[in-house]
Amino acid sequence: MCAIATQIIYIIFSLLHITITLSAIKKMNRKERLVYSRKKAKLSQKSLAKKIDVSQPYISAIEKTGKFSYEQACVLAKALGVDENWLFFDIDSLENKTKA
Repeated sequence: MCAIATQIIYIIFSLLHITITLSAIKKMNRKERLVYSRKKAKLSQKSLAKKIDVSQPYISAIEKTGKFSYEQACVLAKALGVDENWLFFDIDSLENKTKA
C-alpha cells in the first residue's frame, strides 16, 4: 500500500513539474522565443545569420526587440527547426515540436 501511495505522489509531482515547465515556456515573448530557439538549436547569432543570409547585427537587433515580420518568422523557424506560428504568435506553444 505504501509503495502505491509513493508512486502516486511521484506521478503527481512529475506532472506538476511538467506543467510548471510548460507554463514557463508558454509565457515567453517573441524575442525570448527566438533566443530560446536559437540556443536550443545550438546556433550562434553569426551562424544563424549565415544560415538565413542576413547580417549578425540584424539577428542581434531582432533578438533585442522581437520585431520581425511573419515572413521573416517563417525563414527563422525553418532554420531553427520550430513552428513559425509558435515563434511569431505563440500559437500551439504546448505542441512546439522540432520539425522533421
